[in-house]
Amino acid sequence: MKTELLDPFTVLEPLSEIVCSKCGHHNPGEAASCEKCRRRLLIYCAHCGHPNYRSTSRCVECRTQLHISRPLGWKPAQARKWVNPLAAALFVLAVALTARGVFKLANLDLPKKEFEPPPVYVLKPDGTWYQK
Repeated sequence: MKTELLDPFTVLEPLSEIVCSKCGHHNPGEAASCEKCRRRLLIYCAHCGHPNYRSTSRCVECRTQLHISRPLGWKPAQARKWVNPLAAALFVLAVALTARGVFKLANLDLPKKEFEPPPVYVLKPDGTWYQK
């Protein structure tokens, strides 16, 4: 069974009525959302921006898929509402030890070494070296 695609120009023109795909309510053709459940009757393609009926699976203009399929019971990942107490304690301990080490290094007086110039060697005319 082949379904006939809507003409892109008729999507924008008001129809006699649009049936809501969620609740089945018959809405006037110029309605943007369902009068009963307030669901949008037209959706816009994310690729080309063309308006489409909610019941279509692909954009009539560019044939891009309009609805994303997800497994039954799928929910978006949510941030954790609690923190693992052990992870929090280890984090605090690591920060404290790092701060202690930084402060210890900042207050550390390193022994000052006096500068000693490197030894100077001189070449004798006979080809031997001696330290000056």
